[in-house]
Amino acid sequence: MKLQAQGLGEFEAMVTALESIHRHRKASPTTPSDELYYELISHYNRRILNARAEAKPLVGATVYVPNELLYAMDMVPMVMENVAVTFSIIRGAQEGMLNTAKGYGLPPEVCSNHRVMAAFFLNGWAPPLDAVVWTHVLCDNTAKLGEAVADICGAPGFFLDRPYRDSGPGVDYLAGELQKMALFLEGVTGRNLDGDRLLAALDCSHRMVQLQQEVDDLRQQVPSPVSNRKIYQMLFIHWLYSGSPEGVRFYQVVRDELREQTGPALPPERTRLLSLFVAPNYDWKILDWMEREHGARIVGDPYHCHWGPWEHDPSRPLWSLAGKLLNTPACKQLHGPVEGFVADALQDAADFKADAAIYWAHTGCRQACGAIRTVKDALADVGLPLLVLDCDITDPTFVSAEELKDRMEAFFEMLEERAE
Repeated sequence: MKLQAQGLGEFEAMVTALESIHRHRKASPTTPSDELYYELISHYNRRILNARAEAKPLVGATVYVPNELLYAMDMVPMVMENVAVTFSIIRGAQEGMLNTAKGYGLPPEVCSNHRVMAAFFLNGWAPPLDAVVWTHVLCDNTAKLGEAVADICGAPGFFLDRPYRDSGPGVDYLAGELQKMALFLEGVTGRNLDGDRLLAALDCSHRMVQLQQEVDDLRQQVPSPVSNRKIYQMLFIHWLYSGSPEGVRFYQVVRDELREQTGPALPPERTRLLSLFVAPNYDWKILDWMEREHGARIVGDPYHCHWGPWEHDPSRPLWSLAGKLLNTPACKQLHGPVEGFVADALQDAADFKADAAIYWAHTGCRQACGAIRTVKDALADVGLPLLVLDCDITDPTFVSAEELKDRMEAFFEMLEERAE
């Protein structure tokens, strides 16, 4: 099924709106990293819109398809989930896009991120893609939705397979898959993989991981200097800009900013939270409300920040890149076994001195929701209360922001009573 293209006016409108947000942040500054975040988000989408005019191949990719390979081939990556969800939020189009996906045959049980991604392309709102690469590095929905997008767009496609274990043979297998991906893109575009550019991209990725770990060390302070919203800004920049100087720059600005925010200058902190999985992306104001009204600061989030032992080896770039993918936060936890995620959650709860935890139970994610009971029991064994919040990551009609606040309000009151 392919719907008639509607042109790029809607995409242009989204980019223009993002650029307007950036200008507003620049005129009314909050923090340097906040202004830079909106600059980078608008620039990322403008670059997608300009790819054809600049004679650069545009590659649609599902989340965690490695940017590093695409940068090394002078291509423009488009993380399809992020772009489609950003479009749905900026344009207020969630309901219409979810209805389009339903007409295509995608039921509510499918992750809403991927349903709006399918609708984004069905409606013809994306620039023409030269190729589509998808993987199940993070989520099993992508194994079929990437294929669907390639079919909708009539673009050549490649599925990047991954093993389920970070082992010697597993890393070798994934390195071989990355080689196949490069050969596929060379055949489609005529552009060769540049070894020097790949090493430069890997150096940027390695530096971003180091900076994130420095930020995590700063988060262990009491009170923590990292705002709830900043966590998700860092996650989005990680998705969009891994392997780039822009990504390094953003993480450096965040790190330097946090070093200056210490002691009495920080907002009051009454509850230190462990955050499990992803808060609804359609309303980050919930995160601000938690801080402002209840002094609830997210200090640890293993799905975003708990890296495995990535060995960066410039002498074997594809092997090094494979190791990074297998040890990236969320990728390694969601692919199991669940005992590894439990261990990460317990370690973060201790390291970040958490008082309680919130599990964002996104209805469309089988992997994340399947771990809830095991994680809840493990945290209970160490005396850490866990609030399970049923929600949807992109669909605001599933549970409203006000309903989520009501649940959290009762939870925070219970924690305050326990502390008395």
